[in-house]
Amino acid sequence: MRIFFYCIVSFLIGCGTSQKSITPLPKTPVATFPLYLVESIDSVEDVYIIHAMNEQDSIYKIVSVKDSLKSLPCSNIQVGGSYDLSLSDIRQIIYTRGSVKDTTYIYHGSCFLFGKKESVRICTQKDRHYAPSLYKATNLIGLCLRQE
Repeated sequence: MRIFFYCIVSFLIGCGTSQKSITPLPKTPVATFPLYLVESIDSVEDVYIIHAMNEQDSIYKIVSVKDSLKSLPCSNIQVGGSYDLSLSDIRQIIYTRGSVKDTTYIYHGSCFLFGKKESVRICTQKDRHYAPSLYKATNLIGLCLRQE
């Protein structure tokens, strides 16, 4: 009889305690490329120079040659916008592929020549907040951001 009494009391106490609900972990968004905040866009002849900051507060100097292709489905980047940019170091492009899409990049110390006539000289920034090279966004043609 005592065992029966303990079983019933244990059952009642177990049922009376509140159970905490299990909350699922929040899903983290998966981005294909890091987000870059466009701080400024300069234009020199047929080249855009884009200054964009990543989440670690490094500033990247991105070079993009102007292109007249209007048939691409894309949207133009703007100052103040954040974009998924697939950046490649210009030096890696030069060494692995040579010229890229009608534009020859010539390495000369910390400066490069850009444009269809190789007349635009762009140098890396010496400021410690800047990434140490120049970059090209493989998903950017001019200011046109292609969705990959």
